[in-house]
Amino acid sequence: SGSGKTSLALDTVYAEGRRRYLEALSLGRAVAGGPLPPPAVDRIDGLPPTVALEQIAPPPPRTASVGRLTPLDALLEALWGRAGTLHDPDTGEALEITPHDAIVAALTAFAEGTRLHVEAPLVGPPGAVLAEVVRAGFSRVRHDGEVVGIEALRPVDVRGPLRVVVDRIRVQPGRQGRVHEAVRVAMRAGQGVVVAVTDGSERVFRGRAVAASGEALPALRPALLRRGGPGSCPACGGRGGVDDRLCDACGGCGLGPVARAVRFAGRTLPDVLGLDLAGLCDLAATWPRDAVTGPLADALQRACTVLCDLGLGGLTAARDATTLSASEWQRVRLAAVLSAELSGVLWILDEPTAGLDSAHTATAIDGLRALRDRGNGLLVVTHDPDVVRAADRVIEFGPGPGVDGGRVVFDGTPAALARADTATARALAGVEPLARTRVHGAPMTLRVREHPVLAAADIPLRRGALNAVTGPAGAGRTLVLGLVERADLDGGDGLARVVAADGAAARASWRSMPATYIGLWDTLRDLLAATTEAAVRGLDARAFSLAVPGGRCEACEGRGSRRVELGVLPPVDVPCAVCEGRRFAGDVLAVTWKGLDAAGLLGLTVDAARPLLSGHPRLDDGLRALADVGLGHITLGQAVPTLSGGEARRLRLARELVRAGRRGGADTLVVLDDPTVGLHPADVPVLARTLDRLVQEGATVVIATRDPALLAIADHIVTLAAVGRVAEVSAPAG
Repeated sequence: SGSGKTSLALDTVYAEGRRRYLEALSLGRAVAGGPLPPPAVDRIDGLPPTVALEQIAPPPPRTASVGRLTPLDALLEALWGRAGTLHDPDTGEALEITPHDAIVAALTAFAEGTRLHVEAPLVGPPGAVLAEVVRAGFSRVRHDGEVVGIEALRPVDVRGPLRVVVDRIRVQPGRQGRVHEAVRVAMRAGQGVVVAVTDGSERVFRGRAVAASGEALPALRPALLRRGGPGSCPACGGRGGVDDRLCDACGGCGLGPVARAVRFAGRTLPDVLGLDLAGLCDLAATWPRDAVTGPLADALQRACTVLCDLGLGGLTAARDATTLSASEWQRVRLAAVLSAELSGVLWILDEPTAGLDSAHTATAIDGLRALRDRGNGLLVVTHDPDVVRAADRVIEFGPGPGVDGGRVVFDGTPAALARADTATARALAGVEPLARTRVHGAPMTLRVREHPVLAAADIPLRRGALNAVTGPAGAGRTLVLGLVERADLDGGDGLARVVAADGAAARASWRSMPATYIGLWDTLRDLLAATTEAAVRGLDARAFSLAVPGGRCEACEGRGSRRVELGVLPPVDVPCAVCEGRRFAGDVLAVTWKGLDAAGLLGLTVDAARPLLSGHPRLDDGLRALADVGLGHITLGQAVPTLSGGEARRLRLARELVRAGRRGGADTLVVLDDPTVGLHPADVPVLARTLDRLVQEGATVVIATRDPALLAIADHIVTLAAVGRVAEVSAPAG
């Protein structure tokens, strides 16, 4: 980790592909105010259009579902919106819509000489309705099955529905114009409903959807079936939940009564959204195919197949995306790549199989090969041994992280790599098993009762120990982790600090950097402000802050670069033309401590800073923690969002090590989801030592993982069955 793989793939190759695309459209200068800077390379030849799937992705929106994050929702909405049938939400009656000309054609198709009544239903209080009929100039209504004169009917005599007789026509050639006019008037009078009566038989036509109550229903279109659209549930606004509970009105589907009543192939959309993806794929095979439904149903089957092949067949399209594990979220994103019908593209994929088990990794590799065989190129950043072995060509960077990396230590076939002497070659040959002294810990219980996915269970855990929750894909490891993070644990009294060490919080701000996140910069600002030069210039510690105006470069607000938003494309960072990336104003940079100004201090790597800044307890503690978690190669001022997922997670753990070393960790609960995702096998022992140190300081650590190396050193293991039940609990000996 940190040897330069992602820098090559994303910050160089992908950045150049994006720059060339914008320049080709003459957009580069327009969006950036000048030419976009090329990456720091001499030349890149033969670069096709590029598409990137980054490992670090923002979490799914709180209102997102699996269907919304994949093509499924759009395809289902199109099917129900284009080929479905509206039904009366109160009576369940099908509301077939017939265009005006089709109604006229049907009426003029009756046998010549047929006596035809064109009528329109009336809705409202009898008195008002009859008065309106008289004002409109009509003379007859149908009441209780009989046609009567309007003057003979009193409001008090009205029993049941009324229909106004718009016209009485004998069907014969040359009457089309009169039928057209009668249908048009009846459509207006009946709010879109026309009733044709011939010799005692009736036929109802609807030009627009009208419920039995008289309510005009919206036109059927895909947007009506979209959560958050015009057909959303009025009680929850399409969110499916109210105050973190399922909405009683819509049952959690987020659709209003009209949208819930639409049927295609005999089913409502909520019926289908509740099916698991494997069942949805099988059902789609039975749907009728025509020019409209055929392509949509086929595309839905293909999308479901890709998701099922990646082990997501047990999910539903309606599944709340925030309940997905990191592995499931990664596979959902990967499915979009594998489903793409593109060719001639360079796909840049950062850890595409992170968190997948061997079976799903094999499926993903097959999908990557299929992308290649369609005429695409793939540049894959990975630590996965199976992906490395499956590659056509392997390029290994190293030999270490940071300034010790960035060099090509191997370039060749996987077979040749197996004979090389590099970190990856040694990992492929087999990793030394980890070892630690286990602790027993006090009993602690998570009680699961009412949960939409997990079965009711008492899940035993251990306080002050390293707990591992494992199980097959879809078993609910991440859901259990979320409950541990939020729930009151029996035996967990005093666990006041809950730390979700996933790195997301650390990456939240582009102004965040290791020096501020660990707390080093507060001390360094005080030391700079205490110098004679700072006193002469009237600069206090606030002047050395990048978070507030005063001493930072205001042109870039202390970032050292300017972020340019590119709309549908990811943003780019352009170096600040004022401070040239040094982030501070000129008079602030005139102040030095130990020969370095503020920019120079932030430019130090952790390993370089340790001997230079030694002697101050707060600096020593923070720097040692960063080195202990394997982050000696990063600079103190590196923007945290530019760290890899594994680096950001370890940064969060380093902060907890500093805190635990000063105050103890007995009140701290640390939860991690797939903590070895994105780590090279050589980095896993560093993570294991960090977790052990937290436990030794008294912290309780709970991880969700399938990594054999971590399971081998856990104090307590909870194994979940495929349906979210506890299948086995073990406490490894020794």
